[in-house]
Amino acid sequence: MNRLWVRLTLSFIIITQVSIVVVVLAALNSVNFELQRYMVQQSVSVPGSKDDLVVFFQRKRDWAGVGKLFDTPKGAIASIPKAQAPILADGNGKIVFDATNQRLGSMLTSDERNLAITINDSDNQTIGYLLPSASLPAPGKWPFHPAELDFLNRLRRNMMWASLLIGIMAIVLALVLTRTLVAPLASLASAARAFANHNWDQRVKAQGAIEIAAVATAFNEMADELQRAETLRRNMIADIAHELRTPLTVMQGNLRAVLDEVYPLEMSEIVTLYDETRANWHWRMPEGLAWTSNLLIWARLCEQPSQISVSPPKAKTWK
Repeated sequence: MNRLWVRLTLSFIIITQVSIVVVVLAALNSVNFELQRYMVQQSVSVPGSKDDLVVFFQRKRDWAGVGKLFDTPKGAIASIPKAQAPILADGNGKIVFDATNQRLGSMLTSDERNLAITINDSDNQTIGYLLPSASLPAPGKWPFHPAELDFLNRLRRNMMWASLLIGIMAIVLALVLTRTLVAPLASLASAARAFANHNWDQRVKAQGAIEIAAVATAFNEMADELQRAETLRRNMIADIAHELRTPLTVMQGNLRAVLDEVYPLEMSEIVTLYDETRANWHWRMPEGLAWTSNLLIWARLCEQPSQISVSPPKAKTWK
């Protein structure tokens, strides 16, 4: 659970699944509402057409006397079933015509406005609403017919299967994307461990996102500098060892010759060895020994800096 790709995958899955649930619920509510709206609009019986109402309003700029339009030879209002008799409201939602005269002058509710047939003029401005006289059920309690309920149930099942399929595809896609995103970081970590084991030629490929590629580039630049410093250190130590080996070899040979009594142990021979050290070192022997000790400490510091303990200098007491 503490791995980066696992956290990224879980985050992606949670976000996609929540989004799918929200979209599915919104779609089902929208379909349910539109089906209710369609049923309401189909239940309204109006003599003539809706265009006749638009022409009437545009001619008079008012709904006064609109009842005469419903009582025409095309079909008297009395011949319309009571549940299908229309209610007409103006653009503000105030009822201006009610076939049953029960709600005349009252206001439509927001749910009724959403379900009603909208009447728009030529400028696409809402000038009225049409509803059946029968009271509308509360939202979510519409009495659907069996065929309509079967349609909604099949739609819900299909959307559930579709959301399940999309969810599975989202999980697979999340795994692929997160592993692809984290792969350069794993390669960088492996290269860092190899570099820590003195594998100075280890480098990483700059790939992936811009930020990750920048980290890989910085690692390669650091590796180049460390490898260059390590090469200089090794070359310098090799050169110093070579320069010291020749005079030391000569001195060792002379001393061995003295021990083997090839050379007599005389003061002149000792002076010769001493002059040899002065000629090759170019400084006094105590300083050369101190320099050699400092070189040894520096080499150890480069090899294992964690084992070198540095203590603060002691304060000098003046007398």
